[in-house]
Amino acid sequence: MCLTLLHVTHGHQLYVYPVHLILSLITLACCVAATVMFDRLWRSEWTVLKLSLQITGPFLHIGAVILMTLMTWIIAGNWLQLSHKVLKTAWLCVYIGVMTVLYLCPLVINSPCVVTVTDLPPKPEVIGHRGAPAVAPENTILSFQSAASRNVWAFESDVRISFDGVPFLLHDSSLRRTTNISSAASKYADVSACWFNISEIKVFDAGSWYLTDDPYGTVSYLSEAQRQAISRQKVPTFAEMLQLAILEDRYVIFDLFTPPVKHPYHNTSEEIVVETILRSGIDQKKILWLRRNIPRGAENFTHTSGEFMPAEDLKRNNFRAVNLHYDMISEKDIRRLNMDNITTNIYIVNSVWMFSLYWCVGVHSVSTDQCQVFAEVDSPVWHMSPKSYLILWIAVDVLSAVIVVLLFIVQRVRLYGTKFNPETLSLQSGRTDSSYEDMYKSKNMKQKLLRNGDPFEIGLDQSNGSLNSSELPVGSYCLHTMNGNGVTSQTTDDAPVTNTHRPPVTSHTEIHADVP
Repeated sequence: MCLTLLHVTHGHQLYVYPVHLILSLITLACCVAATVMFDRLWRSEWTVLKLSLQITGPFLHIGAVILMTLMTWIIAGNWLQLSHKVLKTAWLCVYIGVMTVLYLCPLVINSPCVVTVTDLPPKPEVIGHRGAPAVAPENTILSFQSAASRNVWAFESDVRISFDGVPFLLHDSSLRRTTNISSAASKYADVSACWFNISEIKVFDAGSWYLTDDPYGTVSYLSEAQRQAISRQKVPTFAEMLQLAILEDRYVIFDLFTPPVKHPYHNTSEEIVVETILRSGIDQKKILWLRRNIPRGAENFTHTSGEFMPAEDLKRNNFRAVNLHYDMISEKDIRRLNMDNITTNIYIVNSVWMFSLYWCVGVHSVSTDQCQVFAEVDSPVWHMSPKSYLILWIAVDVLSAVIVVLLFIVQRVRLYGTKFNPETLSLQSGRTDSSYEDMYKSKNMKQKLLRNGDPFEIGLDQSNGSLNSSELPVGSYCLHTMNGNGVTSQTTDDAPVTNTHRPPVTSHTEIHADVP
């Protein structure tokens, strides 16, 4: 494509051979295959693309207008050289259509960040996803302490039940990834952690893996004291995390994983967790309960849905909040839930631009691994009032339209000249009905002759076999042939200059041309 564009820019002929067509088809097939693979492996990322277009839409519009305006120089040059009128008209209509669509794009661009300062929603609350895993090992007390120091609104964790009935914090089903069990007891590395007693789980080191794997690339920024604190971490119990939440006055949200079928507490895991919560003494409203069923004693928990439902259904089922992945809910749905006083938490949001987008939308909170980053964000990456965006939109479109017209005019003059050019008038004085194409050809012939060192534009006067050089205007070039003798190359008010170096011409003719 780049080579084709360069050829077109310089006016070179394009030669397409079968091998080019074959390579083009292979490239197209590869693109289709890559798109299908991307869709199957990372289908949720299409939502990320859609969200990114929402926040970058105004800038993409301006960029597209600028790009098409710059390409107008090439488009105009090639369009003016088309000879087929129907094809010329069709391409002009296509170009005008594309530019019109670009100019009117803001009518369909709905960016939440186009909002006045007074209408900008408050900054979303931040939920520490497994604590602050970018600065400390996930699901450890140190991680939740680090999250609390970054002013998170709530702790998010994963709860499992040990073989002796103690709730503890662990995301994976086994201890392999987040402890040193692979080196300490390798044959049990892939065994479900629920089959261990809590005393056995507490034996393993839950911090050293973080220093070795460096999952977020932040270990190099840690001090020696922080490294030592990390290496001393153990798998915490749910009760230990609740005590920290009470101390830091934080909300708690968690996923409860039901133990395997043959586990002694398979059918009573919810009751064990509720009992642990009630025994901790935490304010029950600060527990965001994600289970559809509410066990006895959990009536005062904040019932939170993990599935999207219309506001009417949520109220009917006593849900007061929703906890959803970003591809499960739209901007309009978030605003509708806000109007019905149902809070929304979005997970997992790790980029500042996405955090800014949900800030402008008005979401209540986001779960993130990057709470230390969001703590430093004081405003969205950008936001603009509708009036300012309208002025920018109109200014860019008007300026682009003016430049497009000028580029077409300049290309027209560059290729064909203008009928008011004195040089063209002199060359075409005897042809009042000549087209611009004829002028262009005449002009090229003159330039070709001058480049070849011959200052004559030759024209044969068929009406008269002789020429009175005195009748020629000053500066006229004239060639006399008289029986193969001398040649007079220019007539002026002085004596003619005889050129004896030109080859003789056998016929008695006169050849002359006016050159301004």
